[in-house]
Amino acid sequence: MFVLFFSSWILTRLTYYPFVVIRSGVTEAAGLIQADYDLYDIFMPPYAPRLIVLALVLLFFLHIFWTFIIVRIALRTTRGGQAKDVRSDSDSDYDEEEIARRERKRLLKRGGNKVSPTVSAEDSSDEEEEKAKSAGKTRQRRAPRRE
Repeated sequence: MFVLFFSSWILTRLTYYPFVVIRSGVTEAAGLIQADYDLYDIFMPPYAPRLIVLALVLLFFLHIFWTFIIVRIALRTTRGGQAKDVRSDSDSDYDEEEIARRERKRLLKRGGNKVSPTVSAEDSSDEEEEKAKSAGKTRQRRAPRRE
């Protein structure tokens, strides 16, 4: 199935699109607008066809970029890895499990706060509020700490 997808992608996005669609937009569309219209004269109105051709070329560059991403995923999968999202390789983008694991680890490192690894910080603060209410004490909420 992937071979069919990738071959159709290459055929349509990297072959047909630039050699038929963009070429037609550059060479034939100008004559359809008006007989003496010159696409390369940037001061000749109307200006919209030039913007459309520019948008088509930018879309072609996006097709090239997406092709490299597809190839990276295919190579990673064939080498025995998982087919995961290869766009974000930075440490700032974690999945939810990774964020929760790091938060528990940070809370456990703080000496004064005793939180079990299975209970999140939000759950423990809710439990503390219920205990304070049942003891007749009102607990003041603090503003979140900036990091």
